[in-house]
Amino acid sequence: MANHSFNLVTEPWIPVLADGKHESYSLETLFDQPTSIRQLDIADPLGRVSIMRLLLAIMYAARQEGYSSPAEAKRIMEAGRDQKIIDYLHAWAHRFDLMSETEPFLQVAGMMPQGKPKDYGFTRLHPAMQRPLWQTHDPYKPVTPAEAARMLLVCNMYDVAGVHTGMNGDPKAAGGKRTPQGVAQAGGLALAIITGNNLWETLLLNLTPADNGNKPIWEYPSLKCTDMEPDTTGPAYYYTYPARRIRLLWNTNGLCAGAYVTYGNRSEWASPENEPMSFWTQDATGKPKPVNLTFGPLIDRPLWTQWDKAFVGSDGDEHYPATFLWASHLNPIISFDVIAVQYGSQSSSIARIRHDHMTLDMRRIHEHEKISGIVDNLVKQAWPKVSNNDNPYDTWAKTDALILPYLAGGKEPDLG
Repeated sequence: MANHSFNLVTEPWIPVLADGKHESYSLETLFDQPTSIRQLDIADPLGRVSIMRLLLAIMYAARQEGYSSPAEAKRIMEAGRDQKIIDYLHAWAHRFDLMSETEPFLQVAGMMPQGKPKDYGFTRLHPAMQRPLWQTHDPYKPVTPAEAARMLLVCNMYDVAGVHTGMNGDPKAAGGKRTPQGVAQAGGLALAIITGNNLWETLLLNLTPADNGNKPIWEYPSLKCTDMEPDTTGPAYYYTYPARRIRLLWNTNGLCAGAYVTYGNRSEWASPENEPMSFWTQDATGKPKPVNLTFGPLIDRPLWTQWDKAFVGSDGDEHYPATFLWASHLNPIISFDVIAVQYGSQSSSIARIRHDHMTLDMRRIHEHEKISGIVDNLVKQAWPKVSNNDNPYDTWAKTDALILPYLAGGKEPDLG
């Protein structure tokens, strides 16, 4: 396909709610007027998280260490934009062309399967398209470049495990197959997105200071079907982590008709400082490990009922995402969404998506040594008073009404 281009810096592809209207913005427009945007206008939580990680990676790349102090962040927040980000996008725009024949954004140029190619449509690109339960449209119907860009990001962050297609040039592929090596980077994490009054505030609340250097994937040489060795990590690298090798397929009308997908770098979940939006705890040896909020029946229970599991490590200390502690310097009361994926058998499909919303007064964390103990005591006191043995969900709802206002900064509930 010749003479086609779709540059994410200048072409509209990100759905937003701006000035009360549903709009589609380019990266350039979004960062030029971010205070006019209330939020990303994306129903798919995986798409929302993936785009949020991309936006933050761009900010880290432009600023390297983020904003060094809450005072600087507040100044930038009040300014309503950051020209350094716009300048950075202009400098690197050549790496954001979705259709480039030599350096396509987040893809491997010319990647081809071993043997005769099969038509998988989009069932390999977006993990939700693999099962009729999740499909929003015909997975074999071509889509616009804007939609293809969003699915590309989701695939790189949330792709399933299982056998993938073997690609030419991949030393780990044989017989047209690539053996499993786990889900993609964000799929192994429970991620929190702190929300502000507009998108600009949201981004700044989630942009913790980082001192490991920040080099996103597009600043490296073009991806190949071999593992890449990073010389600099930091959130910008992990938020664009090359967990998959992908090539979008275009028809003569400039629409995306499908994709080739295979494994890239094995996902890494051992460095909390590089994944500050994630929930982390410790294993028995003291090593950090991500919290699994989708294990067994926990996926059906409100987040606050899992306080001791989500926020307390083997050392007995409470652990919170680094973004919580950073945002509390800008506003002690934080509202956040938590998104986590429950994969099916052998992690070869998505079974369920967990999506919680909660407001937390971080002064509760600083005032009390063990807020998990306080919550536990409140639950033990409240449960008998609201319990409905015939409908446990009704009981959870009533207990929510007692506990959540307290966690959000209200008075301790009167259970007398």
